[in-house]
Amino acid sequence: MNKKIAFSLALGSLLAASIALAQSPTPTASPRPSRTPRGAGEMQENNKDNKGMKGMKGMKDNKDMKEMKDKKDMKVDTACMQKAVDKRDSSLQTAVDSYASSAKSALETRKTALKAAWGMSDTKARRQAQKAAWEAYNKSAKVTRKAYKQDINSAWKQFRTDAKVCHGGGSEDNDGENADGQL
Repeated sequence: MNKKIAFSLALGSLLAASIALAQSPTPTASPRPSRTPRGAGEMQENNKDNKGMKGMKGMKDNKDMKEMKDKKDMKVDTACMQKAVDKRDSSLQTAVDSYASSAKSALETRKTALKAAWGMSDTKARRQAQKAAWEAYNKSAKVTRKAYKQDINSAWKQFRTDAKVCHGGGSEDNDGENADGQL
């Protein structure tokens, strides 16, 4: 019983303090000087002087900006880029053909194994044969998908290397890289 009384008294005093605080006039806040975030003044100053992006994370100095501009101004060898695209897309077509052939073979093997399993009269043996057929198919499909993904990545990696030689960097043509993985 003493615990209940003590709790009631504590709750009552807390409530009274809350009410008193709510009824008291609020003190006026003293005006605080506005502050700019650390480093913002330096960036603003650089932008005023048109010195570029000095102070930005990842950019060391105006030299980096100049190098980026020089790369943009570089003349792209369009004939070279056409050859790089042809090489890349031929490799991708080969990868798709290989994937389709392997997937078709895995499906044919699964079909044959499952048909044979369904021809068994013993239920236990039939279930074991079905399970083995599905496990073999899943393993084959996994290997096929992995090889396909490696072939696509290899084609795009080679394309990026070839595009650098053409001074194109491939930046205009890299947007479709993720699309090929969804074929």
